[in-house]
Amino acid sequence: MIFYKSHIVLLMIYSLVACSTEKKQFILESPADPEGSTVYIYRPHSLSNIVVSPILSINGKNKIAIKNDHYTYIHLPPGKHVFQLELDEKYQGKKRLQLLLEPASQYYIKVNTALKFEKNKPYSRTFSMQRIEQSQALDEIEQCGYMEAKIPSRYLWSENSSEDKSDPAVPVRDAEFDLEKSRDPFSKLK
Repeated sequence: MIFYKSHIVLLMIYSLVACSTEKKQFILESPADPEGSTVYIYRPHSLSNIVVSPILSINGKNKIAIKNDHYTYIHLPPGKHVFQLELDEKYQGKKRLQLLLEPASQYYIKVNTALKFEKNKPYSRTFSMQRIEQSQALDEIEQCGYMEAKIPSRYLWSENSSEDKSDPAVPVRDAEFDLEKSRDPFSKLK
């Protein structure tokens, strides 16, 4: 009986893992505006810097966390657009890309990462962006999971803030450090 139950538990765990790693089938998206452009941004699977999700800003405003082994897309009007990875100075690589978007077109931006070890030197981390042709990008994107183009919570603004709400890069200011909260996180609940 115990042998039978353990097999059922293992089968359930396997099913959960299999479902959680299932990828959404990639489908090309059409912009809401027929004159608009669609830009796909993806980061293929890599063990280098796997836990780091760099923030990508578009024209200094829209911010998207770029996760390992994921893709997203954003609809933009035609014209010049600047894509910038917001990284610390400890990261090397091409962090800025400027594209001139044509009406009713699709573009693909690949975010690469690497971790390089050299003898007698500190290791170097790189993140870089490059525009990729559709044929290569589609093959790589199909291997990635889809992620919503959401603004990370650390860039959300406080409703009570008097700062400009049009810029999502303004961090929340009302969450101040309190020594009492750090000693007893449930002190306010008493």
